[in-house]
Amino acid sequence: MKKLLLFFMSIFSVLSYGQFPEGFEGATFPPTGWIRFDNGIGTAQQWDETTTTALVFAGTKAAFLNRENVVSGLAEDWLVTSQVLVPANGQLRFYTKLTQAGDQGSVYTIRVSTASQNLPADFTTVRTWTEPQIMDDDDMGDSGSTLAQQSTYLQKSVNLSAYAGQNVYIAFVMSNDNGDRWCVDNVNVDQQCLVNTALSATPLATSALLSWTSSSTGPWEIEYGPVGFTQGLGTVVSAATNVNFNLSPLTPLTEYTYYVRSLCATDNISPWSTGFDFTTSALPPGCGGNFVDDGGATGNYPNNQDYVITICPDNPGDYVTVNFTSFFTETSYDKLYVYDGNSTAAPQISSGNPGGFGPVTLPGGFWGNLNAALPGPFEGTSASGCITFRFVSDGIINNPGWTANIVCQPFPSCPKPTNITANAISSSSIVVNWTNNAPSATQWEVIWVPAGSPAPLPTDTGAITTDPATYTITGLPSSTTYDIYVRAICASGTDVGPWSTVHATAATNPDYCAGDHFYDLGGPSGNYPNNANSVVTICPENPGDVVTVYFNSFELISSIGDALTIYDGNDTTGAIVGTYFGTNIISSYTSTSPTGCLTFSFVSNASQNAPGWDATIICGPPCPAITSVLNSTVPAAGSENTIRICPGASVEFNGSGTFADPSGAAGATYEWNFDDGSTATGTTASHVFANEGIYLVNLTIVDANGCRNNNALNQKVYVSTTPVFTGSAAFDDEICLGQSTTITGVSAPVPFVRECAPPVSGTTFLPDGSGVSYQTTVPVDCFPFGSTITSASQITSVCLDMEHSYLGDLEIRLVSPNGQSIILKAYPGGGGTYLGCPLDEPAVGPGTGRTYCFTPTATTLLVNGATTNCGTPSGASINAGNYMPVQPFSNLVGSPLNGNWSLIVTDNLGIDNGYIFSWGINFDSSILPTDYAFTPTIDSSNWTPDPSIVSTTGSTITVTPTVVGTNCYTYNVTDNFGCTYSEQVCIEVLPGVSLTDLTASAPLCVGEDGSFTFEGSPNTSVTYNIDGGSDQTIVLDAAGNATISLIGLTASTTLNATYITAPPIPTTGNVISTVGGVNPNNSIGAISAVGTTANTTNSTTVNAANSLVTLTLANELPPGTPIIVSIARNNNAGSVTISDGVNSLTFNGTTYPGALNILQHVSFTTGTFTDVITITRNNGNTYVDGISYSYNELGCDAPLSMTETIVVNPVPAVNTITHATALCDGNNAVFTIQGTSNTTVTYTINGGAPTAITLDATGQGVVTVSSVSSDVTLSVSQAQIGSCITPLSLSEVITVNALPFVTSLTSNTPICETQDAVFTIVGTPNATVTYSINGGASSTVVLNASGNATVTQTNALSNVTISLSSINDGVCNAVLTNSETVIVNPSPSIPTLTSISESVCIGEDVIFNVSGSANSTITYTINGGSNQTLVLDGAGNATITIPAATITTMVELQDVMEGSCTLTLSISEDVIVETCTIQKGISPNNDGRNDNFDLSGYNVSKLEIFNRYGTIVYSKNNYEDEWYGQSDNGNELPDGTYYFVIKFTDIETKTGWIYINREQ
Repeated sequence: MKKLLLFFMSIFSVLSYGQFPEGFEGATFPPTGWIRFDNGIGTAQQWDETTTTALVFAGTKAAFLNRENVVSGLAEDWLVTSQVLVPANGQLRFYTKLTQAGDQGSVYTIRVSTASQNLPADFTTVRTWTEPQIMDDDDMGDSGSTLAQQSTYLQKSVNLSAYAGQNVYIAFVMSNDNGDRWCVDNVNVDQQCLVNTALSATPLATSALLSWTSSSTGPWEIEYGPVGFTQGLGTVVSAATNVNFNLSPLTPLTEYTYYVRSLCATDNISPWSTGFDFTTSALPPGCGGNFVDDGGATGNYPNNQDYVITICPDNPGDYVTVNFTSFFTETSYDKLYVYDGNSTAAPQISSGNPGGFGPVTLPGGFWGNLNAALPGPFEGTSASGCITFRFVSDGIINNPGWTANIVCQPFPSCPKPTNITANAISSSSIVVNWTNNAPSATQWEVIWVPAGSPAPLPTDTGAITTDPATYTITGLPSSTTYDIYVRAICASGTDVGPWSTVHATAATNPDYCAGDHFYDLGGPSGNYPNNANSVVTICPENPGDVVTVYFNSFELISSIGDALTIYDGNDTTGAIVGTYFGTNIISSYTSTSPTGCLTFSFVSNASQNAPGWDATIICGPPCPAITSVLNSTVPAAGSENTIRICPGASVEFNGSGTFADPSGAAGATYEWNFDDGSTATGTTASHVFANEGIYLVNLTIVDANGCRNNNALNQKVYVSTTPVFTGSAAFDDEICLGQSTTITGVSAPVPFVRECAPPVSGTTFLPDGSGVSYQTTVPVDCFPFGSTITSASQITSVCLDMEHSYLGDLEIRLVSPNGQSIILKAYPGGGGTYLGCPLDEPAVGPGTGRTYCFTPTATTLLVNGATTNCGTPSGASINAGNYMPVQPFSNLVGSPLNGNWSLIVTDNLGIDNGYIFSWGINFDSSILPTDYAFTPTIDSSNWTPDPSIVSTTGSTITVTPTVVGTNCYTYNVTDNFGCTYSEQVCIEVLPGVSLTDLTASAPLCVGEDGSFTFEGSPNTSVTYNIDGGSDQTIVLDAAGNATISLIGLTASTTLNATYITAPPIPTTGNVISTVGGVNPNNSIGAISAVGTTANTTNSTTVNAANSLVTLTLANELPPGTPIIVSIARNNNAGSVTISDGVNSLTFNGTTYPGALNILQHVSFTTGTFTDVITITRNNGNTYVDGISYSYNELGCDAPLSMTETIVVNPVPAVNTITHATALCDGNNAVFTIQGTSNTTVTYTINGGAPTAITLDATGQGVVTVSSVSSDVTLSVSQAQIGSCITPLSLSEVITVNALPFVTSLTSNTPICETQDAVFTIVGTPNATVTYSINGGASSTVVLNASGNATVTQTNALSNVTISLSSINDGVCNAVLTNSETVIVNPSPSIPTLTSISESVCIGEDVIFNVSGSANSTITYTINGGSNQTLVLDGAGNATITIPAATITTMVELQDVMEGSCTLTLSISEDVIVETCTIQKGISPNNDGRNDNFDLSGYNVSKLEIFNRYGTIVYSKNNYEDEWYGQSDNGNELPDGTYYFVIKFTDIETKTGWIYINREQ
């Protein structure tokens, strides 16, 4: 049962307050203080209570409103609460349901009034729903509208926070015409249950203390789980406090996420908060605990560590097992050593790594990122059962370190063997060795399983041996990897030991000549290892045979530190075929050595690795030549030997091979490559080319011995592009039946270009590291097969758009398809100079690139390029431009043109990073092919015949559809490929309406009755007026007839029919989809009330990063439709333009000065047929809530111009004759005769011949005598209508006077800004002249007795124009058209003065840039000297250069002159000139050149030299040139790069890098 809580409140005035919650369980309806009413349309239904169980949410009653079928309009029924005080963060909550599936058209609104309870105008709509929307959890209406969904009670809430602290009435209003019903129950007004914020956690090992900020007093629910868990599938617990809630139990060293929500009431629950992540800490390093580095579970370990930790079991006879769960240290420098015992004197468990670098270089340490292959597990096998670890780190880089779990358990009675190794491996056998730790063992069992298989179970069995240390596994397949385990058997069947924990992994050798592939050391799927150094020699099995290698794939790290060298022979003394790295490799090679062997030497460094290679080996006689041949194609190739087809068309290829050894044809295989990722086998193959483009089809032939053809067919296939039909449209896409419109077909072919060397683009991070390389590849395939570089000039440039924060550690290399390479920029060189404008630490993210092109004609190395400052922090950066490569392009002569051209950027020091935005290689245009692009031509076009096409002109048809509904027409074009494409244009044809006849009564006499009769389309409404009066309407009956009767007519009466309206189709709508902005879905659907607070949860945000929002409406609106845009400014600068492509409106704080973040309803009128409105950002941020509109859908209304008149003949009469008493010379004399309408009046002018004039319908006639110069007399003799005549004797006289004049208008033009503009007028003395200045308001000036006057415009800032409009002498007025303009020359604009750099070195030029108005003259001084002048060029620029400056230089601008106007200036800029050249390195080899670090003449007070570890190795006070690469104790320092600090007596300290390079 529902419970009602009654609140009593008393205040000074007597008010009625609502009782909430309201469940409608009272004895009366509406509840006490509530009211109900309607809009007077459809009064048969009203809000009432229902006791139908299916319509009640809780209790026995609910509020219910039935639907109603009305004749016209919409029934609108109101249920209004009593007055209620809205609390802070208030909300309305209620339960609702409907009764029907689908959308029946009802609209449901919640409205709020702060004034009256029963006046609709006082209410503001705060929420609107359609039927699908009100029954959708998120109000979107996109979740379906089945009967089950629509008829199940759902709680809705409405935000009332805008009315906090106010007494309001709340109305439930339904508008419908036979729509759905509305059930409402359990209405409540209370505070919102707000989302919790400021989540935090204090993690422990097995628990965490959670806290958060909440507006409620609880209770709360918490959902938690491992990071990344799906919400709804986590663990949910209850919490009674929001401060230090203890969440347990948790797992140590585990990342968790938790969410929290408030339970304000059983049906008032806050949304879930955003998630908060935390990581539990480690347990102490003992049995059941964790072994973690000193950085903890989430931090990095410290630098400069060297410590030992021994982990022992708690109980004697137990042993320790350490299982690592993560491991990441600095490669080669930070090492973890493992010892099997209770000290570092115990036997070491070696990683196999060498000593590496850093303060400790013992071999066997574990290092690097081993998370993919964790070390261990490590077991204590000594009597102590302990494991000892020693960790050493250097002082430069640290990493996350490690986490591990510790397990302690008793030793087995028959201990495990250790040190399992595999040796003497062949292609079919492996020799296994181990260390026996079980003295009582008599047998040992060996088991081998495919690598990566689960460890063997105790019940698994292997091979038994009595040898305590070795066993040979035989009969194995080649190139197969195994995990090998061993266990001891101390007593067969009763004491069998456990399998060894640490196993051996070994692979049988490949049998290459038998078909095994030749892989790198990582095998077919893994990367090769770091620090590799291997040599593989492959020889044929039979004398006289040779080895041929075919590379199927090849990818090494882009550095010569990882390289494969091929030797033609049986060892590395053979001829070098080539050295290859990156992705550049020869496709195949056959040994020419007498041995027939090939030797492969592979090395890798310690920094990175890659997938390596896959190669096929053929052993046998030297491969005879094989040539692939294209016999025929269907369709056949046309011009330029190119096959041209349509998308989706099929081409049949027939090929064969020419074999130098005819026997090779038997058993040969044929594979077609169609260049779209598809292949096919056989000499004949058919392929469908689905997509437009250019394809090169090739045939690969492999004979029975594995030999392959060495040519390429490169048969070109052009697949036509689909033309665009943009612009194909109807002039009017919605017409009425019987109307016509034109439709124009427009098509344009689309070109296709296959780039020969497509540039690589996209922001790519250049990783920081020592020797880390980045490689990117441009595939080139457009040159004739076998083409090679024959001249350095064939490569015109290699260009990079990049940024990097330390030029000195980069090497940039270009590698050709066959592995030839040149160094574009060598390492070291360039020091701390930037490339581009990077964001250096602590700033993050990509900066701005500069483009550096290496060309064969440039003469400056990149490291010597000029610099300008940029970046963050600002630093010197090499300017964009063309630069000379370190090694010439001629080194690439002989390289194939086709293949992968690679750019390799190697970062050699771990102190920086950068980004490449794009790069490309450009070839001389004279060698580029011309057949890598095509553009189809449109050969013909037509419209598919249709009976409703009434005419065709070119590609435009005129259609008159005869069928109501959608009528579509198809425009077809055919290109020169023979491909036909079609575009369909559709129009909507609506049924028309018409007024077929309008008739009037026969002519009448005064006082008789008359009528008008209408005939037309049934049920239409005709708009008309009587005698031009106000519009009236009449509705034709079902037969299409209507009559208007008029009683006692006293004058002729005219009815004008102006418009016929089809039965209305009322249509309302909102936005149905939004593109752009932040949270675009927030602007879909019903709009919020005016005054609602806009935010990111209810509106779409328009900001600088999301500057365009496109809103699609539910209907296409006709021009002139008013729409409401619900919008708010988010900040003061917020400004957008609302547009439909024709009309536009600017919304900003000036035109709509509403409060920030408060929604306004802005009215916008469409200017065209449209269903799209765009909102474009002008400035600041703006919230868009949505759009609402209401209009009558087009029903083929039609304008009318039908007029009928009932003629009533009155008594003819002339009542008055009016005219001007006097005229001015040259004007027209006008007599106005007023009398009975339609009367014919007979008159004479100055006694001349009689003339007749018929008065108009108003009884007026005008007689005009043109250009009179003397008095005029009009005499009237009679008036007549039909046969009615009235004799008259009337006459009137007009007197004529002379006109005033202006003889001249002059001025003092031209003048400068702020001077007075003076105009002089000469004309009729004492006359008044009316004039305006610059089109402004009219003014007057009186000419003096001499006929002169002046007009002065003071302080003129722009051109001044005076326009004379009239002159009046008190009697006559003459129209004037005189005008005069004073030209006002502007004051010169203030120029800008900037220097190219803030400082230069002594002897360098100092350059200043001056910018201002084009062609202006500027006076300036240098260092206070005499005045000099310069003239800005047509772009408004000029340069002041002080060559070979020796002192700080200042330029001051004195004045600027434009035309005849001058402006005094006070603008200055200076450049500091200082000494700044310091050596980059020394070569102390006693040759007298560059032996010493020479700083003489620099006034050095002290020099300090540091090595790479930051240790000072040399210092000297009052230094001149004493350092030649020695330490403080005189010992020779090793070659390398050193850091210097120079302290001067007169300038600031300088630092930098200097290298020692002793020539040998």
